Amino acid sequence: NSMSPTNKGSYFRVSVNPPNPIAYTNYHGWSNSITVNNGLVEAVIVPAVGRVLQFRFLGDTNNAFWEDSTLYGKYPTNNAYQGWGGDKAWPAAQNSWAAGFWPPGDFDRMTNAVSFTNGVVTNMTIVADSRFGIRITRIVELLYNEPVMRIRTIFVRTATPSPTSLLTSNLAVWIDCQANVSMSSRCYVPIPSPSIFATNYTTTGDAYFGPAFTTNFTSSNGLISFGPDSAKSHKLGFDSGTLVLVGTNISLRIDAPRVPGATYTASGCSVEVYTGQYTTTPYFELELQSPAPTLAVGDTIEFVTTYSLF
Repeated sequence: NSMSPTNKGSYFRVSVNPPNPIAYTNYHGWSNSITVNNGLVEAVIVPAVGRVLQFRFLGDTNNAFWEDSTLYGKYPTNNAYQGWGGDKAWPAAQNSWAAGFWPPGDFDRMTNAVSFTNGVVTNMTIVADSRFGIRITRIVELLYNEPVMRIRTIFVRTATPSPTSLLTSNLAVWIDCQANVSMSSRCYVPIPSPSIFATNYTTTGDAYFGPAFTTNFTSSNGLISFGPDSAKSHKLGFDSGTLVLVGTNISLRIDAPRVPGATYTASGCSVEVYTGQYTTTPYFELELQSPAPTLAVGDTIEFVTTYSLF
């Protein structure tokens, strides 16, 4: 747009960002899926399964997110967990789910409502989870002229949970991103100084944490790194705010800065990594958590995660 100052005859240019193109598509059998791109990167959102299922460079075949191709086109059921892949929001702590309660309530078992405005997916929502009494909304945005996606996840407690003891429990937004790996992939975690953990990480965050790494693991100068283990899976927790997964052709970084002095679940972890046994589950789960306050009816938690591709 051209604008003319009232006191001069000269003109100057003002750059206006065009809205990112958004289109409905049939993605691997899911109708009414959504693609959004900013000319550099593309996100694929599948409301039917409540996930940002893919993030990649536009026109590229090197997908950053892992997908389970055996579940393409399948819809949620009431009695089984289906690990479609991609990026999702769950509640933490995981030990609040109750024995055998997988997935956590309706978080993975309801089709999401979705809407968008001016190139931003402004509303990917399930009405309310029946166990936790939580309405979940995710706002998905691609940054202008950058290979970056930003997701704002909002939990609102709309009803008294069952059991009611969850009202006095610390509740966090937990983002779980399933990312593609190969045997040459490597994950890097910058560690704050000082760390709250004596070894700069923990293997005892909750019941699902696994054994410490014995191979492919290094910790030096405030940076921990590790690769896949073909023999067994692991889960480690950290008090960091950044995870970087470096692959053969593409690298993914996720940021969610840790809040100093805040309460976190899983023994204080703000990020966690699960490394699936490579021979059976070729992905890493890159997990980030918000601070965990107690949440009364009407209270809200908001958590922002930023994804960058290289």
